[in-house]
Amino acid sequence: MAQANRIQIRRGTQAEWETHDPVLFIGELGLDITNKCIKAGDGFSEWTKLPYIEETGLERIRSEYGD
Repeated sequence: MAQANRIQIRRGTQAEWETHDPVLFIGELGLDITNKCIKAGDGFSEWTKLPYIEETGLERIRSEYGD
């Protein structure tokens, strides 16, 4: 049986993210499961320094790359 490819997004609660405050790799996504929000890493900023991807940002991604 063929195995499907899987993409897994790094995830944690708001408290876990803030406690560990990791640096996400460039393009690595992190999901805050408490607030249901996503941040994208830049390779050098800690989690607490990164902005959440807002709906307008998601719309821009959709318009450039599709759903």
